Amino acid sequence: MNIKISCFIIILIISSALLLAGEVFQFDRLWPDLPGQWYFYFAEAVAVDPSGYVYVCDNWNHRVQKFSTNGTFITKWGREGTGNGEFKAPHGVDVDASGNVYVVDLMNCNVQVFTADGTFIRKWGSLGTNDYEFQYPADLAVDKITGHVYVMVRNSARVKKYTSDGTFLLKWGGPGGGNGQFNAPEGIAVNNRGDVFVADSQNHRIQKFSTNGTYILQWGSLGAGNGQFNQVFGVSADSNYVYTSEFNGYRIQKFTTNGNYIRKWGSTGSGDGEFWGPVDVEVNPVGDVYVADINNHRVQQFKTNGAFVASWGSYSTNPGHFNRPIGIVVDSTNIYVTECNNDRIQRFNLSGDFLLQWGSQGSASNQFQCPHDVCVDPEGNTYVIDFGNHRVQRFSHDGLFLTTWGTNGTNNGQFKYPRGIGSDIWGHIYVTDTDNDRIQRFNTNGSYLGQWGTTGSGDGDLISPIDICVDHLGYAYVVDEGNDRIQKFTTNGTYVLQWGTTGSGTGQFQSPSGISVDSKGDIYVTDNWNNNVQKFSSTGSFLTKWGSWGTGPGQFNSADDVSVDAQGQAYVVDNVLNRVQKFYSTFISDQTNLLPSHETAVYPNLLDLSSSIKARIVLGESDTVAIKIYNLAGVMVQSFSKRSYNKGDSVEWDGTFEKTGQKVGAGIYLIVVEGEKIKKKLKLLIKK
Repeated sequence: MNIKISCFIIILIISSALLLAGEVFQFDRLWPDLPGQWYFYFAEAVAVDPSGYVYVCDNWNHRVQKFSTNGTFITKWGREGTGNGEFKAPHGVDVDASGNVYVVDLMNCNVQVFTADGTFIRKWGSLGTNDYEFQYPADLAVDKITGHVYVMVRNSARVKKYTSDGTFLLKWGGPGGGNGQFNAPEGIAVNNRGDVFVADSQNHRIQKFSTNGTYILQWGSLGAGNGQFNQVFGVSADSNYVYTSEFNGYRIQKFTTNGNYIRKWGSTGSGDGEFWGPVDVEVNPVGDVYVADINNHRVQQFKTNGAFVASWGSYSTNPGHFNRPIGIVVDSTNIYVTECNNDRIQRFNLSGDFLLQWGSQGSASNQFQCPHDVCVDPEGNTYVIDFGNHRVQRFSHDGLFLTTWGTNGTNNGQFKYPRGIGSDIWGHIYVTDTDNDRIQRFNTNGSYLGQWGTTGSGDGDLISPIDICVDHLGYAYVVDEGNDRIQKFTTNGTYVLQWGTTGSGTGQFQSPSGISVDSKGDIYVTDNWNNNVQKFSSTGSFLTKWGSWGTGPGQFNSADDVSVDAQGQAYVVDNVLNRVQKFYSTFISDQTNLLPSHETAVYPNLLDLSSSIKARIVLGESDTVAIKIYNLAGVMVQSFSKRSYNKGDSVEWDGTFEKTGQKVGAGIYLIVVEGEKIKKKLKLLIKK
């Protein structure tokens, strides 16, 4: 075994010398560094098992995530698809008395059952109208006493009841506003007394039934008063109380099981205890209430009296955290980030440490309506695109307001939803006047200097120009989003060249969004829908790219903008995951083991043991694998036991020799990933 490993490494080293050198961008760090995997893309539903573990349907990430009672990440499973363990918008979740997890899938129109660790057990259902088919099921509830499963079917406005193995038992309901009828029902719950409660969304009421579907009572009407509802979506019940969540009412209400009002909490917003579309609610036996706050992409935890406990999610108003960051720029010592939903600018040092912030919502000086982009002039002043106010605002290095220009319109110096801004070394400011399909040029005080661009797809034409940067030679590069291309101009608007077509291949784009230029004149472009960053020469020759869709380090869910510092390190802002990631460039001759992050890979590939960074081995697909790490002599220095992993899961190694507990030496190490589907040998370089 040792001889074979050694020979393999020697062959690998020799053969790599025959390959052309290539540039690779490796993940360095991200911020904010959340304590759990709190990256939800529409947290749709929440459930609690008998042991207190919390399960969340992460709707647009097509997965289920499991957490401890206080939000510590445990595991996750699922990906987009139609197979076993795959989802297309998981919409409801509940757990039986044995801890098995039931998930209803809105677009696959089925119910899937898993063990508590995500192992697939069974499924039933498809699109249709018969007893074993569903027309877009919205939620389900499991009777902890009998194990029976109640599925709330939205389009047919019916409840269907099954045994735990999917055998059909009965159904009730139908479209309408009468007793026992439903209009767009969204939620269902059953308590241990055999009461079934349905959140009848568009009828703005809760209906109570027996387990055989006999109508018992109802309460609620459209309104904002106590006991009234505005689109009641979620419902949860224990032996004594019923909790409801209102999508457009932005609150939680608590009732007795007969509908007597007790209390309420919540209001519109993104702060603690505020909601933006609470779609589901769940209560556990020890008095914790969990709310799926879908448009804030988080889960909030409360006590049964409404006292706020915690929030799990990436959206935040706290300093150093983000709520829809869109623009980023890096100067010699600072990083500036714009936030659309928090209407502010934050400044960080190059390590990501928070320094200061400024801005609030409004139309006065130093206020914003969704600030979109930011640039810095040679004097260190910052210029911010104030998207909703159709203007540019200029600030000092420390956020002191200096001047503003622009109003809504089509005349010179006016804007219509501008989105991008850039500066050149001579102090000129360039604005992508997005809805006017043009570029405007100003001096630093906002005096109009000129413009170029007309609507179209020809050379020099623009459709929704979204960002711009200017190199040290005076060439301007424009992200022509509507045409999925980059265009190069002189700074007076003379067309030079272009590159890019619609697609997902190398040099292609699907909604390119951000652009930056490094000190060598190379161009970096973030591609929103392809979830990657591509690097080109100044003439459009493709150089390298990195990134894929996901929530792990080095992955993106909406890479909106990029900026590059003087050392060639790239900073990428992610609009959906609410974070900034930093990448560094390295040139390694052996490209065979430097795979894109949607495949099994290790990064950073050059591990510096003098830092706190660990090597992260990421699995490119779901599999049961064992991982072993060998040195050049073929001695195994670390092993990870064989177990099941989901796609995107990772294993970290800090460079410690398993037997001695000491750090290994510098050199080349071989990582062997052996599974049923994954069989990979990855090279890792280590330095001290």
